Amino acid sequence: MELETAQEKLARLRTLMAAERTFAAWLRTGLAAIAGGLAIIKFIPFRSELHQVLSHSASVLLMLWGILVIIINLRNFTLYLDYLNKDKIYKPHYKRITLITVLLVVAAILLFLTVIPVL
Repeated sequence: MELETAQEKLARLRTLMAAERTFAAWLRTGLAAIAGGLAIIKFIPFRSELHQVLSHSASVLLMLWGILVIIINLRNFTLYLDYLNKDKIYKPHYKRITLITVLLVVAAILLFLTVIPVL
């Protein structure tokens, strides 16, 4: 096993921090999609039956896409951390990250289920 210089360790830590920023950005994207889907249902008045069906369909798709983005993001982030952290120089908090993300997904699913009866 090769010894890693301090400069290489710092470079890897910078990369890990960039991965965390990317994770946070995708979480925001998923949350924005969920909020957008909810806003379509709750705040846009329907002018016709067709408009209502299209709005509800767009809302459901947007909310499901947001939930899917969050789930895929968590998986990719943990795989990326494992890849970058071969020599264990960084101790990722998988349990915390996973718990927070799972709680977020559960909250999004509950929100989604409250919107479904409106359909």
